[in-house]
Amino acid sequence: MVSTYLSYDLINRDMKTSLSRVAQQSMTARQTEYYKENIGKVKTVDEFLDNYQLYTYAMEAFGLSDMSYAKAFMKKVLESDLNDSNSFANKLTDTRYRQFAEAFNFSTPTSTLQSDSQLEAMIGLYNTNVADADSAITEENRYYNVMIKTIDNVDKLMQNERLRSYTLSVFGIDQQYFSYANIRGLLTSDTDDPNSYFNITYGAKYGANAARLAEINTTLTEITGRATAITKVSDLNSAITKGDALQVQIDAAQEELDNGGDEETLTAKIEDLKTQLASVWSKVSVTDRDAAQAAITTNQALIDDYNTRLPAVGTETTALTTKLNTEKTTLTKTNSDLDVFRALADAFDFNADGTVTPGSAQTEENRLVMNNAYILTNPRSTIAKAELERDYFLSKINAITSVEQIAGGGGVTGDARLLAYIQTAFNLTDATIMPATIKNILTADLSDPNNYIATVGKNDERYIALRNAFNFQSDGTLADGTLPQTSEQSRITNMGYMSYHNDKDEAADEKALASFKTQIATVTSLSTFMTNTSVYSYALKAVGLDPNTESERTIKEVLKSDLQDPKSFVYTLKDERYVKLAELFNFKSDGTIGAPVLAQSELDVQTVAAAYINGRSAFGTEDEKTLAKKESEYYTEEIQKIKSLKDLLGNARLLAFAMEAFDIDPASVTTEQLYKIFTSDLDDPKSYINTEADTSFRRLVTSFNFDTQGNLMREDRASIQNRSGLYETLDNYLQQTLETQAGEDNAGVRLALYFQRMAKDTTSYYTILGDTALQKFITTTFEIPDEMANAEVDTQVTMMKKYFDIEDFQDEEKVKKLISRFTVMYDMVNGSYNPTLAMFSGSTTISVDTLMAVATLSSSR
Repeated sequence: MVSTYLSYDLINRDMKTSLSRVAQQSMTARQTEYYKENIGKVKTVDEFLDNYQLYTYAMEAFGLSDMSYAKAFMKKVLESDLNDSNSFANKLTDTRYRQFAEAFNFSTPTSTLQSDSQLEAMIGLYNTNVADADSAITEENRYYNVMIKTIDNVDKLMQNERLRSYTLSVFGIDQQYFSYANIRGLLTSDTDDPNSYFNITYGAKYGANAARLAEINTTLTEITGRATAITKVSDLNSAITKGDALQVQIDAAQEELDNGGDEETLTAKIEDLKTQLASVWSKVSVTDRDAAQAAITTNQALIDDYNTRLPAVGTETTALTTKLNTEKTTLTKTNSDLDVFRALADAFDFNADGTVTPGSAQTEENRLVMNNAYILTNPRSTIAKAELERDYFLSKINAITSVEQIAGGGGVTGDARLLAYIQTAFNLTDATIMPATIKNILTADLSDPNNYIATVGKNDERYIALRNAFNFQSDGTLADGTLPQTSEQSRITNMGYMSYHNDKDEAADEKALASFKTQIATVTSLSTFMTNTSVYSYALKAVGLDPNTESERTIKEVLKSDLQDPKSFVYTLKDERYVKLAELFNFKSDGTIGAPVLAQSELDVQTVAAAYINGRSAFGTEDEKTLAKKESEYYTEEIQKIKSLKDLLGNARLLAFAMEAFDIDPASVTTEQLYKIFTSDLDDPKSYINTEADTSFRRLVTSFNFDTQGNLMREDRASIQNRSGLYETLDNYLQQTLETQAGEDNAGVRLALYFQRMAKDTTSYYTILGDTALQKFITTTFEIPDEMANAEVDTQVTMMKKYFDIEDFQDEEKVKKLISRFTVMYDMVNGSYNPTLAMFSGSTTISVDTLMAVATLSSSR
């Protein structure tokens, strides 16, 4: 008779060949083929349970054939939410049920619009775009400056999308709806030539608009003039009435004084009345009654003159004013657009036929103006923009002679650009800070304790700093020979500006992100995404797209694209920004929310992380356990960022974690070998993974969602079994069949094969006592009497500890020695027959909690 060890060794020495031999058996091959062809057709748990061949195949694969009758029980297992520690499968002590449930997709999939890693990626992209804004502007200016010198025909400019976009951006022309012919005509126009495209197309219209605007302004001025004159006449008449009353009082007091009244009292009264009278005339800008009457006559003449040309005061005039202002707005906008067209034409020197000598399409002066204008088109305050504003400030400030030239007032138009620079430099951008505020600060007399800064500004440090940075006198002028700022004052101002210039942008960014995080929870479909301004705007800006100019139809199609399909819409755009946008969200093709496309499913990530922690924690120190948990947290977070096999193979830390979770030594295989393993065809028996690699690699590979090209595959949640679950079932079935068949000839061989398979995962003596087959292996190996099974559990554990250290199960050489000892002891005790076969009905007995669960389900029917 062949010994148990020899029979075991014949199988184990080349396990791959042994399993292949079983796979080729007609019955096994037929059952496996049926399972592979039909499991994908099953849509519900009831369909699965009702298909005897599929159901029993899977149950056998996970060593649960003895529970095949308990369909109600298994349905609860399969429908368990494995993310919930209190779910049915997770509460069962027999881990085979959780492993069985993990292999299927019957629990509700986790649908999320955006995962944590996608949110993190989006924020990172947004911040990167902000940080790269200066570089992007510099690069676009560089490209424009180089390429514009090579242009010898206007069509080459128009057909170069990058140059065209740059040019239209500078002039604020809509890049979606511009007319090629119109822009081409403008670029080839000489605005001084009456026969040029610009003048023929727009010249007459511009002139007519300007003439009509002049008429409108004249009429509006007259309407305002008449209203002012009417008010003036009314005020003057009121003043005359008040003046006459005061004069009567003055005359009466004077008469009383002349008749011997109290001189002191009456004199004082008369003086007071005269003061009041002077105030009345002063308020209407006259000196006495005669002057007031003359002013009435003058203003009435104006009114009468206006009335000859204007409608009656009241509703007619109000309606006319509204009509004229509306027309004025339209004409002003039209001529403003034509001014842009004129500026565009003047910026280039193309001939009427569109040709130009290379290098002569634009003067150096106009090119520099274009560069600076492009910098200013960016809505953010970039470093380049800040430097441009600083240069403007330095070029203008010392030509200023009064505060009004900065802040306006006194009939002088201020310089809004200088004013904004100063306000930013001293962090005075509050909504309550007006031009008059700046003027009052700059003219405050700090030697006067009752100055504006002290009384109104409450000695705000910003106010004081601004006042000390300029040399204006209290009347807003400069003393002879004094400049608005010294070089030191300018240096302080410029430092302030460069420090504060982007504060508003940064605050807006924080507000936008906070709003996105709040509003994203309200998005339930692609439609609500498109209509939620906060979410839509932030998402597009994050990838460098302008939410104000992008076509909504394009964005919808992008977000519905299947990133795993190279022919999907997003790839036809040939723009990486759209691909990035699609990667940030999880919309299905119908616009509903789906699950994220991940390198590993959430369940596989949990399984891998748990396996890693268990492997490190079972016999590790507290420090090792802490480190294992830390590594697990890192893996769980970072694996979500992996987008391809290349990413995974390039991350040694993640790769090592995954391999060690599957008991693979990272040092035992090269990156090149791993690439071949991951890109192998799992269904081809001749592929690299099936011929060269250890079976552990199949479990590693199928836990990831990479195709044979190394790209991510979208997990098919419509299928009840994902890739890892399918191949785990197929491999388990072969292993179970191999062990079963070996046991038909020699139960000891089956026990040895079973122990070899289970040893690594057995980390507790109590696990052995809960598994009849493992317990039989141990009692046989160490000649422990069967009667010990009746002893207290703790007594049995104490006895086992005397015979072996369970940590030895992690040592491959010690496991071999245990198996060798077992086979010898088995043959000594059993000879050619042993009832040990009874120990195997799905490899282990039914645990107490399983029986209780079945009983509960049965009684509830």
